Amino acid sequence: LWFAENEHNQGHGASDDRQQICMTKVRKHHEDEQLDKLLEKQAEEKAAAEKRHKEDLKREQEELKKEQEERKERREKEKRERAEKKLQKHLDKEERVVQSWEKDDKTVPNVTLYCFSLMMPFGYEPGLLQEQKLRGVGIYACDEAVVFSNTTTLVSGEPSPVEVSLIPGSLAVAYGGRWMTALNTGVFNRLWME
Repeated sequence: LWFAENEHNQGHGASDDRQQICMTKVRKHHEDEQLDKLLEKQAEEKAAAEKRHKEDLKREQEELKKEQEERKERREKEKRERAEKKLQKHLDKEERVVQSWEKDDKTVPNVTLYCFSLMMPFGYEPGLLQEQKLRGVGIYACDEAVVFSNTTTLVSGEPSPVEVSLIPGSLAVAYGGRWMTALNTGVFNRLWME
């Protein structure tokens, strides 16, 4: 600008109007520079604020995620502890039962177990009882076992494969009820009275 170039003249040699125009242009140029700097500074501040906001948001999300994971871990730990406590309680109960049995074994050494079975002289029962006797299982795992039936021979005419104690009367019963099972309560009551 002419005025800027002739500033050392302190305005000498320029008309007042021209000097006024130059001064206005200089002021406008200076104001534009100030405005540009201000806008640039505001843009930088806004960018910095947005960056801080994003960082804060990211930090909050990370903290929330960490808090959720910690809460989940606490719940799982509490669940494990409850399960372990329940198991320990069950084991303690079982241990008390075993101790009670051991105490009973010491105080009542002559207890024996008597088992019996009522066998039909046909079907699968004779063979099943014979196999149980061979293996020492079922009623034959007891201290004493007896098989009851109304005959010592099978319907086929062969002798019973296991020793039989006789009970009088027929073992034949009707079938019925909801599940069409043998209505044999009377037969077992008769056996019990033997």
